[in-house]
Amino acid sequence: MKRTVCSLLALFCLLVGAVQPVAAAQETQPTSEISEASEQVTESAEQPTEETEELPVEPTETPAEPTETPAEPTEQPVEPTERPQTRAPEKMKVSEQGVAFIGEMMSGAVGPNQLSAAEQAVNDFASRYDLSLTQTQYDALADLVTAYGSYILTSGYQVERVIADGSYSDAQLASAFCAWVKSGNDVSQQHLARRLREIKLFLYGSYDGNCEANFRYVVFNANGGALTDNSVLCYAYDLPYGTLPSATRANSYFDGWYTASSGGTKLTETDTASENRTLYAHWTTERNDSQFSDVASGSWYYTYVTQAAAKGLFNGVGDGKFEPNGFTTRAMLTTVLWRRDGKKEAQTAPFTDIPAEKWYAAAVNWAYETGVVKGVGETLFGPDEEITREQLVTMLYRYAQAQEGFDTTATTELSAFGDADTVSAYAAEAIRWAVAVKIMNGDGGRLRPQGNATRAECAKLLLCFTALSGGGDDPSDDPKPLPDPPKLRISEDGIQFIKDHEGFIKYAMWDYAQWSIGYGTRCEKDEFPDGITEEEADYRLRFMLADFEKSLDALEKRFGREFSQQEYDALLSFTFNLGAGWMSRTDTMTYKMLYSNTFTEMEFVNTLGLWINAGGQPLNGLAQRRMDESNLYLHGEYLRGCTRYLRLTYNANEGSCDTKYYYYMTDQPLGELPVPTREGYTFVGWYDRLNGGEQYTAETIAPAYGNYTLYARWEK
Repeated sequence: MKRTVCSLLALFCLLVGAVQPVAAAQETQPTSEISEASEQVTESAEQPTEETEELPVEPTETPAEPTETPAEPTEQPVEPTERPQTRAPEKMKVSEQGVAFIGEMMSGAVGPNQLSAAEQAVNDFASRYDLSLTQTQYDALADLVTAYGSYILTSGYQVERVIADGSYSDAQLASAFCAWVKSGNDVSQQHLARRLREIKLFLYGSYDGNCEANFRYVVFNANGGALTDNSVLCYAYDLPYGTLPSATRANSYFDGWYTASSGGTKLTETDTASENRTLYAHWTTERNDSQFSDVASGSWYYTYVTQAAAKGLFNGVGDGKFEPNGFTTRAMLTTVLWRRDGKKEAQTAPFTDIPAEKWYAAAVNWAYETGVVKGVGETLFGPDEEITREQLVTMLYRYAQAQEGFDTTATTELSAFGDADTVSAYAAEAIRWAVAVKIMNGDGGRLRPQGNATRAECAKLLLCFTALSGGGDDPSDDPKPLPDPPKLRISEDGIQFIKDHEGFIKYAMWDYAQWSIGYGTRCEKDEFPDGITEEEADYRLRFMLADFEKSLDALEKRFGREFSQQEYDALLSFTFNLGAGWMSRTDTMTYKMLYSNTFTEMEFVNTLGLWINAGGQPLNGLAQRRMDESNLYLHGEYLRGCTRYLRLTYNANEGSCDTKYYYYMTDQPLGELPVPTREGYTFVGWYDRLNGGEQYTAETIAPAYGNYTLYARWEK
């Protein structure tokens, strides 16, 4: 659904660009078409034709799980059990062993309602992707669904996408499962133990979990900081880790991962994954001697930033800060090189996206005339695009070729770098030169050519580059920093509530009718080729929320009353997910209910709960979000996965029923149930399975969790 981005945001495309919210189809994967059932209110968006293959990052909050905690594996690895090859038929059921397995994981017998819901979810998942699952794979997924609900296989989470793709390694599959191990902000050993049992069942067909695995997990403890990835990652057994996540902490710099919270042995990317570990972030909080409050004296970039600033190559962004981890745009770097060259005048470049009045226009003209830049197309320069490492090096190389005092003949092979084959053809010569003259050293044995260059990296490269010619710099100011995010009326708890439901998506992903990234904001397919940071995503989200707050504030004036904080936060989440169009439809049940401000609790839940259609189909993830928003509005609880309410879907089983679904208060009798009709048949009752199962009546106590389907039973 198309949204209009505020003008301020449009002026600062560095992080924001054309940002639009995306209606969440499930907890993390939004949809562009959500309708209030029977009212047919829909919004649509543009429809690109390609689909991304990148994976979203999983959420950090999960429902509670059993309390029994199996011990971590300690035995030396042996050859894993061979994966089952026999394919099970479509429309499967959990095996007897699987039922026992789920019961063990739940520390009790699994109920028929839970079992039926899990079977339906896994069968739907297999059908949607045309997958042939083994029985053990099926049983493992059924347990995962039992723990979290069907949305885990319908929301674009990593576990869904990895299995659907099919080309995963053991470690990749294990990492996808192990994204779901947190309780609150901490890793739950119970959750982790259960995930490991599910993984061994899925990969190796082991119901008892006694087989050894082809991977080893690492629990990353930020030790007072914050992680940039999931808390648990899995790596191929006895091979180098290759990559380890980074961490951040205010007023500290990250020193690396250690085997103990204090002391211990530091592990790096070259160490091998020989055992399951818990690693702890270590921090240094040295006195900051630099002119920038965010450049610690112990950080790797301290010398580069301070010297680059002293030489006038790179200044701060204001308020005494440098933003070492911020990104540099093409316009910024071009301006730095232009000023270094004496701000020479040049003929106007043929770029249509460079208005003459822009602060960087003269620099771009000079860069084009000297051959330093060639644009991102015949008529486009892309001034606000974040510069990649290979673009940065290429611009420096071309600049060196146009200057006296630079030797650009040096070259070397790139075979020592693991990602050398990812270097673009246009940049290969420049990168071979940059490596040869040691202004580019790689990152952990990788060049990361398409990775965005941080301001700290730019400072280092510019300083090393300048040293090749003996200095000679023109002090100048960098472009003005981005504005602070807008002041919002929604509470920080409300923002976190939205984040929890949207989930963080690092890479752009296709979402029904548009591309989305971050916390459910719209983007262009190639806008963030190297992904987005959580900080950038938060920035985009806040600007988008500011636009929606205007609509919600106007609704308050129309109603002649002010929403409480919890009501406001709940409705803003609802609007961010759905779009503001619902506010203009005064004929909808939702509008009428809120206007009158007279309703019972379940009237509110059932009215808000009508808005769950996406792509013409009701989605369980949207139903859960509506229940969570209702719970927030009515009770002030900022929760994901509220269990106060239950949604029953009514399947008429070849008959007809006016009620497709309805919400009930959990732990309370259901009360009156709908009565379906079928010509030539007598209605017997509602059952939780198509065949067999338990009958649901007006006296049945609503289960405490989940979304269930009831099937009409008929007699001829």
